[in-house]
Amino acid sequence: MSFSFSAAFEQGSNTFKTRYGALLGAVVVFILVMLGAGIVQAIVNAAFGLGYEHDSMTIPDLLITIFFSNVFGPGIFLMAVQLHRGESPGMGTLFAGFSRYWPLVGIGVLLSLIFGAIAIGVAFFAGIGIVASSAGFTTSWVLGGGFVIAVLVGLCLSLFFMTRLAFVGILCIDPQRQLGVADSFATSWRMTGPIFWPLLGLIIVLSLIFIVSAVLLVLPAVFIGAPLFLAVLSAAYQLAVGDAPAVAVEGGGEEFAQG
Repeated sequence: MSFSFSAAFEQGSNTFKTRYGALLGAVVVFILVMLGAGIVQAIVNAAFGLGYEHDSMTIPDLLITIFFSNVFGPGIFLMAVQLHRGESPGMGTLFAGFSRYWPLVGIGVLLSLIFGAIAIGVAFFAGIGIVASSAGFTTSWVLGGGFVIAVLVGLCLSLFFMTRLAFVGILCIDPQRQLGVADSFATSWRMTGPIFWPLLGLIIVLSLIFIVSAVLLVLPAVFIGAPLFLAVLSAAYQLAVGDAPAVAVEGGGEEFAQG
């Protein structure tokens, strides 16, 4: 079946209904593990006397994110994909990323650099406007307009890269693929190119559903928003992969044969 917004949502909704218990269990365990990581971060920061001035990230925060959170995170997506395929993965699948530890560390660092560069760019151009306004080179309404434009450009760039690189992590740990760092980026980029607009729409709609459910006292996000997001995104991944056979590529790893 070819990729479309409706096909991904329909198949994902079916997985949500038929495998709901496993999806909810995965979400709960995932949250508990991440809460544990957060507690460790707080303890380490307190031990070294590190505070959160201006909401800045500390060195321990950065290290735990790179060497734990970025590696642990993709496991819940893999579990959702396997549930969508009709498999019966155990909760240990949530930790599958640690079997591909260093590639996921590399992927996490590269993704952080990409989205960090976007954030720095937005802050830079917004800062130029503030300086120009304080120096009398521009009016407040021009400053406000420039700030809005900078934020909108940053948001568009973030959504663009979020969509094109949506499958980088899962391509690295999916037992049917297990690509290296460079091949994961390249394959996700090629996979999402022809389906960019429907996939972008899917991500936006799922994000809005999750945000709305989170606003409703958080619990709906756990019981509805997150499981539905995982189920539909796993269906989108499986549709994007299709039945194309994986073939060896130079330098190791696999890619999808183009037909």
